Amino acid sequence: MSQQKEVRLNIRATPEQRALIERAASAKRTSLSAFMLDRSCEAAEQILSEQRHFELTPQQWDAFCAALDEPAKAIPELKALFKRPSGFKMRQRRYSRFALPKNRNLRLVN
Repeated sequence: MSQQKEVRLNIRATPEQRALIERAASAKRTSLSAFMLDRSCEAAEQILSEQRHFELTPQQWDAFCAALDEPAKAIPELKALFKRPSGFKMRQRRYSRFALPKNRNLRLVN
């Protein structure tokens, strides 16, 4: 059973673009909405997978591994940032008594 769709997406297109998409949807024997949603989701999945998956030649792989094996570079600005107190921890301490139920055995980490 398909999930009920609750969110509406609207786009603007030229008459030529609409006619092209309608012809393609008709060729696939599906509605315009179903065609556009299916193709948009396929394109989104492809784009996102390209950001997670990449292929390298053996030479590129060797260069990649060599770069990973290099010692980390010291970045003075990053060191200074880590020496500063965390804004998150300060807010956490200030509001922790409101966020946690009293019957829990949780402790705040400094």
